[in-house]
Amino acid sequence: MGFVPGSDTYFINGSSGPIGIQCRTATKNYPKTIPMRVGMRIGISGDYSELRSLTVTYGNGKVVSLNSRDLEGIQVTSRITHGVWWIADSGVQYISNRDANIRQRRLTGGRL
Repeated sequence: MGFVPGSDTYFINGSSGPIGIQCRTATKNYPKTIPMRVGMRIGISGDYSELRSLTVTYGNGKVVSLNSRDLEGIQVTSRITHGVWWIADSGVQYISNRDANIRQRRLTGGRL
């Protein structure tokens, strides 16, 4: 599946605690850890290139690093062309915007 032209890259913290993420796209590197509270959604502003790596650091110290092959495998398995990166305690998923909105509302008590 890979890169979908014109699509945005969004991440949602669906885990049980705060996390930090670092990522790299085809055109930019984001080496500084971006903190995310539970239920938070962030997007990579103005960067529409393919996500090449993602590192998630959980509050308990657990670190999950995904490379381009890992991310593409997750996307292909999801069968979704435009979605959101959902980061849960169990790992990273690529889900539809609709499912992301439903899950995010559950975590935040109705807020998006």
